[in-house]
Amino acid sequence: MGNKAKFSAIFIVAIALILGIMFFKPLQQPEEEAAMLHKTIESDEVKNVRMGVVVLKGTTFQQQDAGLSKQEADQFRTLFNAVPADKVREVQQVNPAIVAGVVFDLQSNTEVRIQYDDKEIYVTRTDKRGQKKYIVDDPEMKEFFDERMKQTKNAVLKE
Repeated sequence: MGNKAKFSAIFIVAIALILGIMFFKPLQQPEEEAAMLHKTIESDEVKNVRMGVVVLKGTTFQQQDAGLSKQEADQFRTLFNAVPADKVREVQQVNPAIVAGVVFDLQSNTEVRIQYDDKEIYVTRTDKRGQKKYIVDDPEMKEFFDERMKQTKNAVLKE
């Protein structure tokens, strides 16, 4: 076989491999990808939990500590852990119009930031390898955020 024939054969094989990868990659199960994104948070991993809510105070928006109790933090962690893989989808960025958020600081010096923009719940997992961002669609978590926002806003109004 001449050099031209070898080159042609290698070229055809390379093109076939590239096309095969492009064809089979979309066939990967979304649940598998979501399962790799959405990892549960175990109670013994949690170093600290904090929640903030954006409220209108006078004429300016301010972030207020929502003061989660341990029981409320555990309840929220349980809701987060129960999100099924089919309710998770990866995103490239988080909407900057966040109105509330919960941050789990973990023992491994990493964090899970769960933010709410009044419609979507965004999760940003930060570890040694970088960040993963995704949206979870969970009505119970939305209800939790809505209730805590209402409580925090009412407390600020009483001040």
